[in-house]
Amino acid sequence: MCWAIWRCRNDVIFNKLKTNSIMQVIFRGAYWLRFWAPLQHDEQTKDILSSISKRLETIALEVSNKGWKYVYCLI
Repeated sequence: MCWAIWRCRNDVIFNKLKTNSIMQVIFRGAYWLRFWAPLQHDEQTKDILSSISKRLETIALEVSNKGWKYVYCLI
C-alpha cells in the first residue's frame, strides 16, 4: 500500500495527473498485492496476499456505496 501511495503521489507531483479519489490509491494497492502474490515462495503467503487484495477491493467498493460499517475488516 505504501508503494501505491508513493506512485500516486509521484503521478500528481511529477506527471501533473489529477487523482480523482482515494479509491484510485486503494485499487492500485490491491493491484500490487495481487501482482506480488504469485511471486511468493510460500503457498500460504500467496493465498493471504491474494485474499487481502480481494477483500480490500470489496470493502472499498462497499464503503463507497453504503458507508463504513464496523463489521469491515481485512483479516
